[in-house]
Amino acid sequence: MKQQPPKFLLNLFNWFCHPEIKRYVEGDLIEIFQHYVKTKGVKVAYWKLTIEIIKLLRPSLMKSLEGSLRLNYYGVFKNHVQASMRNLRKQAAFSTINMLGLAISMSVAILMLIFHSELSAFDDFHQHRDRIFRVTSTQVGGAHSMEINRATASFFIGNELKSKVSGVEEVAILIDDLQADLVASGKGISVDGFYGTPDFFRVFSFALKHGNPMTALNEPNAVVLTEQAAKKLFGEEDPMGQVIEVFKNEFIEKAIVRGVVEDPPVNSHLRFDAIFSLSTLEEHVTDPYVKNLKSNPGELSDANVYVLLATDQPPRMIDQIMAQMIDGYNQTIEHPITHQLQPMESFVFSDTFRGIVGPTFSQRRSWVMMGLALIIVLSACFNYTNLSLARAIRRTKEIGIRKVNGASSPQVFTMFMTEAVILSMFALGVGFCLFLWLRPEFLKLSIDWSSGHNMFLLEVKNHHLLLFLGLALTIGFLSGIVPAFFHAKINAYSLFRDASKLKMYSGVSLRNVLIATQFAISIGLITTAILIRNQYEFVLNYDHGYNPTNILSVIVEGDYIDILENGCQQLPEITEISKSSWVLGVGGDNLKISIAKNEDLSQSTPFLVNSVDRNYLQMHDITMIEGRSFDRDLGPNEQPKEIIVNESFLKKLNLGSPQEAIGKQIGYYKRKLTIIGVTEETVSIGLTKMLFEPFAFLQTSDHSNYTSLNLKIETSDLVGTISKIEKIYNPLDIVHPFNASFYNDMIVRSYQSRKSEFLTISFLAFLAVVISTLGLLGMAVFSAENRIKEISIRKILGAGSLDLGVLLSRNFFIMTVIAGLIAVPGAIYIADTHLLVDFWKRAPIGTEETLIGFFLVLIIGIITTGRIIQQVISKNPIHYLRDE
Repeated sequence: MKQQPPKFLLNLFNWFCHPEIKRYVEGDLIEIFQHYVKTKGVKVAYWKLTIEIIKLLRPSLMKSLEGSLRLNYYGVFKNHVQASMRNLRKQAAFSTINMLGLAISMSVAILMLIFHSELSAFDDFHQHRDRIFRVTSTQVGGAHSMEINRATASFFIGNELKSKVSGVEEVAILIDDLQADLVASGKGISVDGFYGTPDFFRVFSFALKHGNPMTALNEPNAVVLTEQAAKKLFGEEDPMGQVIEVFKNEFIEKAIVRGVVEDPPVNSHLRFDAIFSLSTLEEHVTDPYVKNLKSNPGELSDANVYVLLATDQPPRMIDQIMAQMIDGYNQTIEHPITHQLQPMESFVFSDTFRGIVGPTFSQRRSWVMMGLALIIVLSACFNYTNLSLARAIRRTKEIGIRKVNGASSPQVFTMFMTEAVILSMFALGVGFCLFLWLRPEFLKLSIDWSSGHNMFLLEVKNHHLLLFLGLALTIGFLSGIVPAFFHAKINAYSLFRDASKLKMYSGVSLRNVLIATQFAISIGLITTAILIRNQYEFVLNYDHGYNPTNILSVIVEGDYIDILENGCQQLPEITEISKSSWVLGVGGDNLKISIAKNEDLSQSTPFLVNSVDRNYLQMHDITMIEGRSFDRDLGPNEQPKEIIVNESFLKKLNLGSPQEAIGKQIGYYKRKLTIIGVTEETVSIGLTKMLFEPFAFLQTSDHSNYTSLNLKIETSDLVGTISKIEKIYNPLDIVHPFNASFYNDMIVRSYQSRKSEFLTISFLAFLAVVISTLGLLGMAVFSAENRIKEISIRKILGAGSLDLGVLLSRNFFIMTVIAGLIAVPGAIYIADTHLLVDFWKRAPIGTEETLIGFFLVLIIGIITTGRIIQQVISKNPIHYLRDE
């Protein structure tokens, strides 16, 4: 049976289409719908049919309305459109001001609509997206006994769900800690990916270009490459069955290509170059680590467990079953574990989870952005409402004549609403052009927000056109409803008796409220942007506890760091060299967290540890409070016996003062380490990422732990020196491109998302100021024109220019002060409690930062109104009063 089009769409078509052509066109529409059902699916067919019906809304295809009641409606509507167009042309200046304000706000609204549309469509290419869930884990832990949410679960719970729960159709387990260098056909590439179970392609809908999805990951040492990875390795050669040599991976030496999969799309939370079969890892089950990983319900940090539920299986029931599965284990530990199923549509908002894979986006940030866009839209609507109310008196005679000729209040209401909607439609066209201009810049910022992932395209799709149309209608409605109500309720008698006595609203003037609100929005956004900028500058200039000047970090991904060090020592521009496992102040992939215990093992604390050589502390000018630095390098296979810690480390283990701690021993991996030095507090991994305050430096004899070769450079030719280092590096690593950055640049990049946040809010503040300035300009022109006779009389009676200037600008000044009193405290509160809440060191807030926004809006207002006032005051009063 063929799929039939939705009845409401056909009814809509039958309602407006001319009877003589209806049956022919309706047949074509049904054929088009069924063609798209067959080729693209039902969802696409719905949208295509909707668009085709909208395209038929043309006068030549519509019913004739002559001689019917509907003709009256059509005629009235046509009259409203003509009157609106005439009035918009007649009031060209005000219309332009209103349209520009609405267009600016619509460009932001369009941007946010597409942005959130793509966020909500993340992972929507999976056929069973509504039935795919991830098993998450919650447990109390960390430095402050906080509740920790992980996107990972235990291997144990995944196997239990697969083997014992009937409502779970498939279970895919991914181990995401896979980085390797692949070499084949004389070419090498570095890949990131997963170890995956054979169910991977039964849970997810990644399309295999070559290979069998049912068996591709069954065998040990099987690998599925993405199209891009396969092309880099094999070119045009068939990759299937080819043997690949694997380096930098302790479990695999060779792998066989069993499949080629399409590259993951940009809206996929799983990003990978290769997937190795999990059975490859299981071959090493004798390894204690792997054995513990598979059987221990408390091993939560490595396995990503995805389940595909049966159609009628409630997720909550699975949560209860998982609680029963680990109940026995929970009774043996201090902090019980709980597992929950997380639906796939929320994966993209999992930025607060630990162990997350792929790109995420902060839901808090998305709501803040939507809120700011809404503020901009409302500001533009206020502009329109304000100017329309101000012009009301000028249109009283027109309204009066219409009412005397029989126009009802609903018809007057409809006329003004039509005018607002038409203007909104014009603004939509201009706003869309502005969106196209903004789009590339916003895409750059979004990469910073999503930790370097490219997860947005901001493409305009067919269904977005309906959203844009709805947006224009909504903004037109919001803008025009107050002026429409005002004009509709005016009594015709009062219009002709004395229109100047019309009162818009009793009590506080609505126009004053709208003006103050616009100014408050502008001042608030400017103040917020300044506070974020102030914090950004603060963290860049913060004393990190070491000197990063002129230190170049070369990232090393192999066992050649000593050879590279020897080569660099030959360069006279390099004055000092050291090695470390990660970059201080930034962190990195090799960040290590360990557990330390005091000497009698009665207390323990997690701490960050950086493996360094004996030159490290001296080269970075790290201040020692007490004790000494490392005085020699460890020999081959020699275990470290000394450790250097910070003051927080001492406090956590109650080791006393720095002087008292020197010489004491701590427990570390069943060994004893002697504290030989205590350093001042240093910023370990940034001012927003404090995982643990205790921090320590430790030596290592395994040089594969070093991933950063740190070079102190003293030269005026930095480019030439870096080029020399690259020439030494390139023959040592044919897989990984040369990757080197100065410490200061890395620190700046680590706060790039904050800079993007500042730029976004600054841009929105700029738009808010532009919109409110446009409104202020319109109000100043209108007020000056309306009060020209009053000003002329005052001038004849002896009023000076200063008195007249104060008279005309007094209201503006009062409104700005009221707006500042509301906006500045509000901006400080929002920045303090929401936008800067994750900084553990805050920049002080001074009077200067809080008042810049207020004075900026005041100055812009004075310049805007001052020019109009000056023009009015300079005119000859006789010219306006000679006919009075």
